[in-house]
Amino acid sequence: MDSLKYKIKIRRIYNCVVSISIVCMLMLTLFCVTYYIGGEMVYSSAIASRMSPSARRMANSIADEYEFPYNDTSWIATAEKLSVAKTSNSDLELYAVQYLAETESHVWVITLHGYRSSWAEMAGFGIEFHNHGYNVLIPNLRGHGICAYKHLGMGYFDRIDVLSWIEYIITIDSDAEIILHGRSMGGAAVMMTTGETLPANVKCAIEDCGYTNVYDEFTHVVKNVMKYPLSDLLIFAGNNVTKRKIGVSLKDMDSIAQLKKSTTPTLFIHGNQDSFVPFWMLDRLYGANDSIMKEKLVIDGAEHGMASTVNPELYFSTVYAFIDRFLS
Repeated sequence: MDSLKYKIKIRRIYNCVVSISIVCMLMLTLFCVTYYIGGEMVYSSAIASRMSPSARRMANSIADEYEFPYNDTSWIATAEKLSVAKTSNSDLELYAVQYLAETESHVWVITLHGYRSSWAEMAGFGIEFHNHGYNVLIPNLRGHGICAYKHLGMGYFDRIDVLSWIEYIITIDSDAEIILHGRSMGGAAVMMTTGETLPANVKCAIEDCGYTNVYDEFTHVVKNVMKYPLSDLLIFAGNNVTKRKIGVSLKDMDSIAQLKKSTTPTLFIHGNQDSFVPFWMLDRLYGANDSIMKEKLVIDGAEHGMASTVNPELYFSTVYAFIDRFLS
């Protein structure tokens, strides 16, 4: 009888161990599948310039929710199109729209568009700066529009291309006074550019609703906008897949790290109702470098990318007053 009880007990322990082992194997399998597929999905939807159909649907759903203003791009038809060969290890062909001031001016604005967009997004800014008497240059950022590339620049790689555009402007106008302006990902590109060694021709920078770093931004979007389960694991995996594919992780694409090296006067703008690039990022960006001359503008009631639409008078009066401080 004792022998039978002992066998039953052993059998129960065995069954329990087998059950636990199966559960652990299933969990491990789920983890591995989620890690691999999730990491590839994050890279494909967020970084790769050519998206899968599912990734494109995801990106479009975000774009539909956060549609930018200034859809009238008819003026671009009258602007000069540029194609400049980039002399770098990527051999990337750069494209931009150039709109010269009607009255000769040495003031130039390079204005940069946002994520999954093109120069057309900045048409309204182009008109505004042109009407104010500035020369305007609006590039297509890396992997956007007709600027073909295998992955998006996310501001980090774009900073190198912005240096090429700065060099181009100085080549045609040695007295150029250059202002960098960008919105969303373009704002991040502006901040990352200011971390580089810039010529004295670059007078100041204006970033509008840019992010602290790509890892923080994607984590926020996946967790709070898309509301995906296992969001932390997805981003962790996406970070590693991105590092493996392009040699730079999402964490390396860091506006704050670049701002810490910046010597360029910078105006930081953000809407306090921004839920896409969250409003809390503004203070972290603003506090990244206490050695630069800087200002901060908060637009009440503005969602992502809408600061200039919600309160254009305050937006542009602040922008022009800031620029005027640094023009000769």
